[in-house]
Amino acid sequence: MRDAAPHLLYLDLVRALAAQAVVLGHAAVLAFPELIGAEKFHIQSYAVVIFLALSGFLIARSVRSRIARGTFALSGYVYDRAARIFVPLLPLIPCIVIIDHIVLGSPPTSRFVTDMDDGPLAIVSNALMLQDNWLIQVTDRLFDADLSRRALGSAAPWWTVAIEWWIYIAFGCIAALMIRRTQRIAAASIFGGFALVSVLGTSLGGNMLIVAWVIGAALAWWSPDFSASTWRWIAGASILLVVAYLLVLPDGTYTLPVVALTAVAVVASFRSSSWQILQRIAGPIRWLADYSYSLYLIHFSVLVWVVSASPGTPGWAHVAIGVVASNVVAIGCWLAFERHHKAIRAKFPR
Repeated sequence: MRDAAPHLLYLDLVRALAAQAVVLGHAAVLAFPELIGAEKFHIQSYAVVIFLALSGFLIARSVRSRIARGTFALSGYVYDRAARIFVPLLPLIPCIVIIDHIVLGSPPTSRFVTDMDDGPLAIVSNALMLQDNWLIQVTDRLFDADLSRRALGSAAPWWTVAIEWWIYIAFGCIAALMIRRTQRIAAASIFGGFALVSVLGTSLGGNMLIVAWVIGAALAWWSPDFSASTWRWIAGASILLVVAYLLVLPDGTYTLPVVALTAVAVVASFRSSSWQILQRIAGPIRWLADYSYSLYLIHFSVLVWVVSASPGTPGWAHVAIGVVASNVVAIGCWLAFERHHKAIRAKFPR
């Protein structure tokens, strides 16, 4: 049975709300294109920052616990992360390719996704988490190649999943090498180095998402023994500073101050309360959190399909229909794929 600790419900709640915020934000900009702009705040982009901070906190917390118990192994860690990421994602690749052709034409085209591509290289890139990879982009520039790909058809947000995957790999390899918990030192060094450079290279363009993950991880690994009231002050101050910054620079969602302060706020809020009140709505929180990853993977495609298939529908109706349809389809994906990730993981060595 899942741990019923109230403070863990907070983490589920944050994950669930962030997923819904991503859907609502994308639904709004697809239904009302005038909302798109470099100088506008987009809730969907900010929710990704929250996701990364939460991910860093949870993964580092788990790894630290395993190291303390003497049960951490790099192979088991990679299997864990691979099952979590790929079990829901891989089956969606053919689904998205097929439905894109049905709804958007053949070859699929959409004004909502630039450079839409569902060719073999795009499929391989997305299946291997190599879309938008900085090292491959550098290779293209150095050797005048054409290997880099981004979105697979309408699955535009998957680039953030790729970033998270390589952060996972870099963190796991570094941890294993530091505590000497792997016999495959050369493989861990090469694989971890590729992952680390891929992530750091992305940051060169000003995308500081990795900082949110690193701060979340750092505060899981080493957390000052402050009182709950002190953590509340830290959380409140961080939130106010983020709001103030975004009021001045609304396009700064992925900048260093925003991602750093957001990560602090997420963890400080976790530390600031026992969150007993959340037990009253534990069931809905857990349900929404359970399929939040499937929702993230499929929602943008569903929204594009809805808007493209009904061009005469009012914008507000597109938002309502898109949000509901995204959740319904995501629940179906969770039932068909995501909920089986633990069973599939169990088939591999610990």
